[in-house]
Amino acid sequence: MTMRPMRTVQRRSHRLWPADLGHVLERVAAGFSLRNVEKGDRILAEPTKQPVRERPHRLSKDLYTGEAIVAFTACVAARNALFSDFNVVEVFAAELGRAAARHTCAVVVYCFMPDQLHVLLQGTAPDADLWRAMVLFKQQTGYWLKKNRPHMSWQKDFHDRVLRQDENLVDYIRYIANNPVRARLVKDWREYPSVGSDTLDLEETLGAA
Repeated sequence: MTMRPMRTVQRRSHRLWPADLGHVLERVAAGFSLRNVEKGDRILAEPTKQPVRERPHRLSKDLYTGEAIVAFTACVAARNALFSDFNVVEVFAAELGRAAARHTCAVVVYCFMPDQLHVLLQGTAPDADLWRAMVLFKQQTGYWLKKNRPHMSWQKDFHDRVLRQDENLVDYIRYIANNPVRARLVKDWREYPSVGSDTLDLEETLGAA
């Protein structure tokens, strides 16, 4: 699989606080989660506390090794709005970077929605293991939750999608960054404080998308 070389830059997490951040938090407090309801090309957020059914992993673990690119989604148990606390987001984003580096991966883009994390990882060497990086991240942050937020935990397992060689990487990065826009939390992804990347300048990559 031929992957596009990625330019490494200093972590840039977009923390431009929106003028109506209070409105964002009000929607979180009102129970808006990321249960995805597809309406044509739009995905709307609706109030729900129903757990997401986890899709069993049937793919070979070999597909998660080497210079693969995989999108992961990890949900908070009971759809609790853990990531409405931006201090928690900072802790988890740092741990995500450490887990990725441990297994020779790069964090291409992440988006911490109120009750779940969307992240795109890319292997940067033949010995990279994206699966193990995600498992390690959930283990380490799970320990942190037991100590600091004992009433919250991760939902078991995670969703994942291995990107095909013919898929446009920038389009997928844009899709992840625009999660808070589709959920009607902000009007522009750059206004959302919990979107970032360890390898890209997202504003340069995505522009005003």
